[in-house]
Amino acid sequence: MADIDVTHIKSYVINLKKNIEKYTFLQKNLATINIRPERFNGIYGKDLSNEYIDSVTYPSVQFTIDHGRTVDNNIGTLGGIGCYLSHVNLWKKIGDSSEDVFLILEDDAAPSIYSADEINRFLNSINKADPDWDAIYLGWAKPFYSSNNDIKISNDIYKINEITFQTHAYLINKKGAKKLLEKAFPIVDQVDSYMSFMAMYRNFRSYRGNVSYIVQNNVEGSDIQTDFSIKIYINQLSNYSIKICSIVIMIVIILLLFLCVYFYKKSRSRE
Repeated sequence: MADIDVTHIKSYVINLKKNIEKYTFLQKNLATINIRPERFNGIYGKDLSNEYIDSVTYPSVQFTIDHGRTVDNNIGTLGGIGCYLSHVNLWKKIGDSSEDVFLILEDDAAPSIYSADEINRFLNSINKADPDWDAIYLGWAKPFYSSNNDIKISNDIYKINEITFQTHAYLINKKGAKKLLEKAFPIVDQVDSYMSFMAMYRNFRSYRGNVSYIVQNNVEGSDIQTDFSIKIYINQLSNYSIKICSIVIMIVIILLLFLCVYFYKKSRSRE
């Protein structure tokens, strides 16, 4: 089994024509760890016709775009559709390529380590644990409500088994890309959520580490997925507020029960 060297893997960064400077900035950042991706033209969701959007999305997507999303996995923007389609195009590209593995990046990616050796050790540990892997995340995030259901293989290897956010840096092979393309349409969810659901229910063998080796440097926001509306933000905030309120109520109830027991015992001791 040949060792994986991320610096020798064909890599692409999804980037919109209108923001080439983001690609230039990313090139400089990744050059510090000897990763030199080619630019891949991203799809700008606002340029898509309504007819085309209708042809590639599930009907509920338009409702979510109009009214805002209530859960994180929903696609709620045209930018989200463009992002999804950009990744799909790269999955198709690897199928036509002589390469067996691609490193796919988004234009807000930045290394959080000083040497590609750290990434290579991580990749080869996965390759040894599961030579039949489909995708490996070099960066990831979990939602607020995560239940930590990913399967622990070792201290630095987790098999994806729940919603995992972010697709700004991941390896995918031909086999994995083929699996994703089989169920890619109609579009229902964000691309990261779709990949998570495929891992949870369709034997898409994807892995992450304990940390992110490449992070999202999105101070200015991702070029390929923007257009977040106030409605979406409010809906998400409301969901989180409900969860937080539920937790607070449970804590208050427990404290009240504790106080009741405490004062009951105290009154009995006085007797």
